[in-house]
Amino acid sequence: MQLLGQLAVPPLFLMKYGVLGYSEWLVLTAAIGFLSVLNFGLHTYVINELNVSYHQNDLKKFHELQTTCLILLTGIAVLFTVIAGVVFVLPLKIMLNLSASEINISVTIYFLILQLLVLNVLGLINGGYRATGKAFRGVMWSNVQKLIMVLSLIAGVLLAFPFYILAIFQFAAVILSLIIVSYDRKLNFTNVSISFKYWNSAIAKNIIKPSLYFSLFTINNFLLYQAPVLILNYFVEPKLVVMFSVGRMIFSFIRQGLGLIYGAIEPEITRLKGIGDWLQLKRLYKYTESLTISIALPANVAVLMLSPLLLRLWLKNADYYNKWSYLFLMLISVAMCLKENKIYFQYATNTHERTGSVMFFSYLIMILLSIYSIKAYGINGFLFSWLITEIFQLCVILVFNTVLFNRAKDISFSPIVILGGILGGFVLVFINYYPWFYIGGDSLLIIKTIAMVPILLLTAYFFLGLKQVLMETRKRF
Repeated sequence: MQLLGQLAVPPLFLMKYGVLGYSEWLVLTAAIGFLSVLNFGLHTYVINELNVSYHQNDLKKFHELQTTCLILLTGIAVLFTVIAGVVFVLPLKIMLNLSASEINISVTIYFLILQLLVLNVLGLINGGYRATGKAFRGVMWSNVQKLIMVLSLIAGVLLAFPFYILAIFQFAAVILSLIIVSYDRKLNFTNVSISFKYWNSAIAKNIIKPSLYFSLFTINNFLLYQAPVLILNYFVEPKLVVMFSVGRMIFSFIRQGLGLIYGAIEPEITRLKGIGDWLQLKRLYKYTESLTISIALPANVAVLMLSPLLLRLWLKNADYYNKWSYLFLMLISVAMCLKENKIYFQYATNTHERTGSVMFFSYLIMILLSIYSIKAYGINGFLFSWLITEIFQLCVILVFNTVLFNRAKDISFSPIVILGGILGGFVLVFINYYPWFYIGGDSLLIIKTIAMVPILLLTAYFFLGLKQVLMETRKRF
């Protein structure tokens, strides 16, 4: 459903509101991204603990954890619904460098904030499905929620409503989703139904500190996804803001696809850690690493090669393509695919504290330096600093994972080094023989891309562990 929204919304926005309108919507949605931190990492940490409690058949602790966290998140939502009223007295038009009217901006941001607050509560309720071994049902309701939000946004865009109406539509869609999921939990999961009689103040104190480390990941998402849009809005023209967002979105499709795999194995990671089966957990780690590399390498290269064609078909405009920008985005996407794979083993085992801190400080430094790099080198200056940051984080997280697995010798840098060599060779060819990729028209470009993908898959088969993954899969079937 998220993919549907990403494919449908940009061309419709550009058609109805133009480049300036779409860039300003991107800025408005980015401006409230930081407030996602208001869940304080509670539901991420608590859902992992709920998973462990459920599989240990400790339903008393399950109910106390669930209720205590729900009351905390509800209280936060009520409090900040009032505090968010400050947006009506702030000079947001000047602060965000926008052309829309002040009242339009204020009301839009207020309802976008309310949407985030309700999503925090919905995230915990929906997460209960994963904790009880019914992750598929949670995914189903999550997709329903995203579909309702996408359809409401598309309807508003097609009618060219003001931004604040679009934000109200989004808020109403989240409220509807909250009602549906709460009713389903009450109707079909009576043994772990939601009840406010299990409040436990001692648990409330105990979950705050470890949860706060998860909130660092929320801040990291703001620094990574929203802050660059806000900074670029000040230093480059709206068309470049759109180009950056669209290019980043195209490569994000690959990570979303891999995210489906990670989401499927996350409950299993938590379960294996809960029962202390470190041997199976280590095997799962190695197999998912090989699978991630085997998918990320050919998929990102294919997207890089096909991007001009995709932009012409999707947005009817290939001017949003830039060779260097998309090359950086491809390399960043590969690094992020690997990093996200490795982070899941820390998310799901609640061993995330050091990773959250390292990512926060490295992203903060990246954002501070980006003010200079964007001024000096434009978007590509920022993308280069982003790439260096992702590579640094990937290496640090790999070190943390070797510690997680008690410094197992077969958890190593070797796959990353081999992948780096392959990507380095491709980059040299791409830079020096760039015209070759696009000479001959779209049909020949597609043929060249199709020919390159199996070559990269064979490389992954022989050098990056794909062979072992396929053998294990065949054995299990």
